[in-house]
Amino acid sequence: MNAVIVGFMAGISIYSTVKNGFGFFTCLPVVFIPFVINSKKVDWELQEELKSRDLK
Repeated sequence: MNAVIVGFMAGISIYSTVKNGFGFFTCLPVVFIPFVINSKKVDWELQEELKSRDLK
């Protein structure tokens, strides 16, 4: 799912650059890509912690 979001944001950035030239809306999706990538790392760490606390 994260790959789809990152690809979508990159696509918006490229489309905006081609259609309107370089500007604010070109950079906006690119700024959010690291946040999406980092959220995957946090999600993975959370899943590992939940597995370690498995109560049987």
